[in-house]
Amino acid sequence: TNRLVKTNPDCVLAKTGHTDDAGYCITVLGERGGMELIACVMGDKTSKSRFESATKLLNYGFTNFETKTILDDDSVVGSIKVRGGKQAEIKVYPEKELAVLVVKGETVTPQKTINLTEEVKAPVTEGMTFGTISVEVNGEKFETNLVAKENVDEKTYLDIVKQLLYN
Repeated sequence: TNRLVKTNPDCVLAKTGHTDDAGYCITVLGERGGMELIACVMGDKTSKSRFESATKLLNYGFTNFETKTILDDDSVVGSIKVRGGKQAEIKVYPEKELAVLVVKGETVTPQKTINLTEEVKAPVTEGMTFGTISVEVNGEKFETNLVAKENVDEKTYLDIVKQLLYN
């Protein structure tokens, strides 16, 4: 019964509903160019009009808004000292990418607050958390962990001897 899934290429999935009190309703997940939007229509008079309303809402969103990455998960945020490790320090990265929905063409200026451990004892394993980064954009706050993306093994006795002999 859901014609929108079959006729709208932006529609990923949708759920329809109808009751006498609520009227014709639909909730739609749409995706275009990597941006996902949700449209929700309630209380429409006919089944056909709910599909048209949902399509208009999605088109409006895709035409007038865009997602902007405010924190890339491949960006080095800082580094911390590794005590007793085969490497003296390790770089940390955001655990996940952070993005915001903005009006097309709007410039965003994120305010970043980093809370980072200064030193850690080896060994370090990929995915370990060493702090957080908070980002505020237009009054909205986002936060993610800061993690290692590599392992650092503990120095062995032989590593220490070699370091003493060759440095």
